[in-house]
Amino acid sequence: MKCVSMVKRLAVVAVAAAALAGPATSAHALQFNSGDAVLGVYGNGVEYVKNLGSYQTLITNGLTLDLSSILSQVSPGGQPLAYAIAGYNGGNTDVFFGSRSPIADWTAQNKNQFQPNVLFANLQGWHVNLASAGDTRDFFPKADVLSFSSNLNQSGANTLGGAVPAVRGGFAPVGELMHLLRRTGGPSTLTEVSTAFLSATGQLQIGTVAAVPVPAAVVLFASGLVGLVGLARRRMSGTSQKAA
Repeated sequence: MKCVSMVKRLAVVAVAAAALAGPATSAHALQFNSGDAVLGVYGNGVEYVKNLGSYQTLITNGLTLDLSSILSQVSPGGQPLAYAIAGYNGGNTDVFFGSRSPIADWTAQNKNQFQPNVLFANLQGWHVNLASAGDTRDFFPKADVLSFSSNLNQSGANTLGGAVPAVRGGFAPVGELMHLLRRTGGPSTLTEVSTAFLSATGQLQIGTVAAVPVPAAVVLFASGLVGLVGLARRRMSGTSQKAA
């Protein structure tokens, strides 16, 4: 009986200790590998970085992610927020990234100006540094050697470290649609494979972006036309009946 009582006491102590310790965390080292899509949300002194997982899975299945709590932590500073997505598959032949411009706006010259080797080198260097650091942070000061800006926006020109022509932009402002592009060979293989959208309320959608709603004024105008047509038909019908 004394043994049973002692076991019960130990169990109570263990439960109490667990309660004091709080819920278990899932802290993990931030890193990404070949094929992963890396998200950066930046613009002020604090930046957010997240591995979104397989790029192929994202463009096949889409993704919806709530980042509302993230925006409140990176927004202080007064500058507009932007977001970027980038990654590579194996080397500099197969790379992917987000652009402010749809593929239709990429001229042949723009496609030739894009430098996949530069994007790969910047990502690979970042990957190695993150893996070596074993850092579990998701938020980084802009000047931190592991931050998004220190690795993919050193000049502040939003060109993913000089890989993307400035006129096309390797980013999108928060609240604006991003076009996800992929290059698997020469310049002509640069194609648009999906879209992403990070709303001002922090909702990230990839491949599931809803169609832009028709402005209310257009709807009202169309409704008014339908009403006028109906009224005209009724009047014509009434006139015909009187004539008969």
